[in-house]
Amino acid sequence: MAELVEILNPLINSFQQPAIVIHSDGVILSANSEYTIHLKPVILPAYLELIIDQLENSNSVNFQFCLELSPAGKFSVTATKVDSSSSSIWVIRFFLVEENSWKQQYERLEKMYGSFIENSFELIIHTSEDDQWLFFNVLAIQSFGIQQQNMDSIYGGVTLFEEIATYERLKQKIVSDGKMERETVFFKRVDGTRLTGLVNGYLANGIKGSPVIVWIILDISDRIEYEDRLQLKTDQLEKLNLQMEKFLYSTSHDLRSPITSILGLVNLLRMETRDKIVLDYIQKIEATAHKLDKTIKDIMIYSKNNYQRTTSERIDFEPLVWKVWNSYRKNPNLRKISLEVSIQGNAHIYSDPERMEIILEGLLSNCINFYDSNKSKPFVKIEITSNQHEAQLLVADNGIGIGKAYIENIFTMFFKATHLSKGAGLGLFIVREAITQLHGTVHVQSEIGFGSVFKVIVPNDPKGRLINRKMQLLHTASSVR
Repeated sequence: MAELVEILNPLINSFQQPAIVIHSDGVILSANSEYTIHLKPVILPAYLELIIDQLENSNSVNFQFCLELSPAGKFSVTATKVDSSSSSIWVIRFFLVEENSWKQQYERLEKMYGSFIENSFELIIHTSEDDQWLFFNVLAIQSFGIQQQNMDSIYGGVTLFEEIATYERLKQKIVSDGKMERETVFFKRVDGTRLTGLVNGYLANGIKGSPVIVWIILDISDRIEYEDRLQLKTDQLEKLNLQMEKFLYSTSHDLRSPITSILGLVNLLRMETRDKIVLDYIQKIEATAHKLDKTIKDIMIYSKNNYQRTTSERIDFEPLVWKVWNSYRKNPNLRKISLEVSIQGNAHIYSDPERMEIILEGLLSNCINFYDSNKSKPFVKIEITSNQHEAQLLVADNGIGIGKAYIENIFTMFFKATHLSKGAGLGLFIVREAITQLHGTVHVQSEIGFGSVFKVIVPNDPKGRLINRKMQLLHTASSVR
């Protein structure tokens, strides 16, 4: 058998069509290059079984049949018996009948891939292992500004990367890992301007089988330029806001001096006259001056809250509450309202003391100014609970309350929920701003005629949480002993 195959090899190798020498038991004894290259990849065992069935069912030494070999196409198969033994040897030749061959499919896929490359919205570049540029798609040529006269210098080496070290690093990653994804890379156009790209890369086989690095670049230069301009505008706006807030604070502070002088002159004028009409005018001037002074103080507090950095100190809530409450002792309403303060929890709370004072001032001022004179026992109750993570402040009163239609707007700048409001509508707005600066939250429940409950939650500063954790561990250790 081996000698016969030796004799048949030159014969099948002379055929231009795919050809094999096959034993009747299905073993392929020899094949020419056309078969090996084009048909072997698509000949499945089931196809060989069909061929063997045709051979076994034929009484002729030379016959022909058709065979569909997907995806290669339709073939006319000729079989010639070359010996007369019971275990026959056959020469099989495959003639292509329909021109939907593997070559056509390959060419079609190649054209589709080429069309995709040329019409892609991404820049596609191929480089070799020895750092030569092998291919640019149309968009890459246009984006880099490559002209025919500078094509040779471009293809001569990696001149388009702004930094060669970046190219070397990315190339090493692609060679070692097989791919690289979503790297922001700075390139240099032919005219020297920068092109910023979001780059993916992978290792592929070239036409001759040599490794090729495929670079897929999304040009994000416009986006980066826009983001840089936006950041510049944002920085400028923040600087302007800071300057405006400092100016506002400084101006408000300067305005308080003449207001104080006016109030002093009003007191002197009151001592100099007993005329009821004049005294009435003096009272109105004084009330207006106090209102203006309150507005200026609110503006100062708001400005200071915005531009002043947050500090962190341990908050001792009870003395702070009484300090704020006693600051309103000149308010005639204060004597009519009882204050109850309840402190629960022994956790160390660290936060910004000035902003915490602003929060309490705004809430207690609201309770005092809008108390219900018709109630026999007006009250304000403050309950503060704390744990190692946060402090919760509940401020409740039985004042005139807030209508449900206004609840959503009470923290808005210059909003007034009632005609009884004597200020500029900044109080609760400043409270919310201070709470926001401390990364806390505020919620309110209120009913007309029943009063209001404000719930403020302020997170403990990391320093406070650490101290609480340390104290907890010390307490646990002492308990074990």
